[in-house]
Amino acid sequence: SNLTVTGIHATGTLRVSGAVTLETALTVANGGTGVVTLTDIVLGNGTSAFTATSTLTASKGGTGVASFTANGVLYGNDTGNILVTAQGPDNSILTANAGAPVFTATPTMASTSVLGSLNTGTLTATSGTSYLNALSLATDLTVANGGTGASTFTTNAVLVGNGTGAITTAATSSVGTATSTPSQEFNVTGDQFVANSGTTTLFMDSTTAENGACIQMKSTQGPVRMYITIDGTTPSLKFELGSCK
Repeated sequence: SNLTVTGIHATGTLRVSGAVTLETALTVANGGTGVVTLTDIVLGNGTSAFTATSTLTASKGGTGVASFTANGVLYGNDTGNILVTAQGPDNSILTANAGAPVFTATPTMASTSVLGSLNTGTLTATSGTSYLNALSLATDLTVANGGTGASTFTTNAVLVGNGTGAITTAATSSVGTATSTPSQEFNVTGDQFVANSGTTTLFMDSTTAENGACIQMKSTQGPVRMYITIDGTTPSLKFELGSCK
């Protein structure tokens, strides 16, 4: 049978066998919750009855909302509920200007002009590769910076180094040895030694009429030229003052 007890006060140990039904919810002060039912998230409330909520506020370590926009970006709102942006469209970037962030179209950079020095320190690429589709300079890139120092060269000409100065070109028909500026079609500066293990040490051929080989030497009287001439049908070796050209 059921025993109904009112106004009970017990000291020591009170033993009860079976279920105990209370007419009112057991208070927090007496070790209860102060409520009959609880759902979702239970929150303490001091000595008052517990409370329950479906969303935990930001001040309690939650977000304050039950759902967010799909593919949106969350951003803070002080102690208020966390906010979320709309989903960004294709090829857009998230920007902010002293306010809530929003998605905007990706800016297009047609060209960039730099006045002065682009970089005064050391530029180091830690990873990846950089590509330049086209590079326009106000002046020619110097040799000291890995360039040629010139903007154009003679077609088919031979390039000639010039120390730290701009690279130059030799005439298309000129070849120089020990000189960067050959004055003749074949110009050698310094001593020459011609040797061969065959029967012919030096062979010069001229197939054009009125043209032949000429060797120029230096004397106290000036340049001396040596060449072969033909008197009638008799060839002879001729020496005379003068240059070959």
